[in-house]
Amino acid sequence: MGKIFPDFFLSQERIVRIIYSIQNINPKNNSLKSNFFHFVNNPATGKNELSCSRFEFESIESYRALGKHYEDPNYKRNYYGLACTVVSYVEELDGYRFRFTPILNKNPKNYFHCDIYNESIDSSQTGVANSADKNYRIELLKSKWNPYQDNGILFTKELIRPPLRNSN
Repeated sequence: MGKIFPDFFLSQERIVRIIYSIQNINPKNNSLKSNFFHFVNNPATGKNELSCSRFEFESIESYRALGKHYEDPNYKRNYYGLACTVVSYVEELDGYRFRFTPILNKNPKNYFHCDIYNESIDSSQTGVANSADKNYRIELLKSKWNPYQDNGILFTKELIRPPLRNSN
């Protein structure tokens, strides 16, 4: 499906991203911090990408297993839970686009992996502060996601909800 329809997403489809650290959560209001939205330049595509997954097609247990597989306590990379949004919330922001990019060439496979491409701003250079425009755009993107801590029993499809639509 990814090779045939890489840009096909349903507007109300939920997208999740694995949260690996409590350090990505603001303890005052339980919202995501900006450091959760670090776009990485992929030399193979030439795009600034944020890795995510299509929630409607996979089970909570699969995302939990994926998160546990990639955690690394030596670098404070501990599986925390999932963040959720909806395709239409992100697409209403200028410069962001989804691409279905299943990961099939390494284990564990992620059949429903996708990327959000940031097409409006060049990659950050190491050691250079973000521009005000980039910080503002990340704040807008951040407002479109809800974090969920995975305590082992929290997750059901009914509980994973994106934020309510707001006027941003």
